[in-house]
Amino acid sequence: MNFCSFCGILKRFTYLKNCIAGNFPLRTSVIDHVMKERLVRKVKALFLKYRELILYVFFGGLTTLVNWGLYTLLVDFCAVPYLWSTAIAQIAAILFAYLTNRIWVFESKVSGVCGIALEMAKFFGCRAASFFLDLGCMYVGVEMLHIEDKLMKLLANVIIIIVNYVLSKLFVFRSKKTNDHVD
Repeated sequence: MNFCSFCGILKRFTYLKNCIAGNFPLRTSVIDHVMKERLVRKVKALFLKYRELILYVFFGGLTTLVNWGLYTLLVDFCAVPYLWSTAIAQIAAILFAYLTNRIWVFESKVSGVCGIALEMAKFFGCRAASFFLDLGCMYVGVEMLHIEDKLMKLLANVIIIIVNYVLSKLFVFRSKKTNDHVD
């Protein structure tokens, strides 16, 4: 037996000893790397498949934070009545939502003054419905059902996010295939 054969046996024995001890130095890192690559590919594929919905939920969450944060600021620190606070916060949230939906969620390709004005009119028209839905939910929840105003604001926003997605998807930011107008 020569020295190289002895070193090979020693390496195999050391590897076997490490495996028994739970240390998988080389093979585990290769397996981990392959598993991580597969996971990254699967996550990326899921993101691409549900990109619009994921971004809508993300920016809807940010819009809700704008709405709820401004509402809380106005009610708690400025002593503005809750219906006025609801109205002001909703207007700010609608403006924020238009910009994020247009740019990142639905990636609107509408251009030109007339095209953008029509898109904005549709968006703000749909959001007017959610504006009154928000006011109605707040009035019914707080005045009639005596639900705490911040909890009611949160519940109303969940309803509004769902309604707004459906209206935006079907009416405002439709793909070119389904747009009724030509710019």
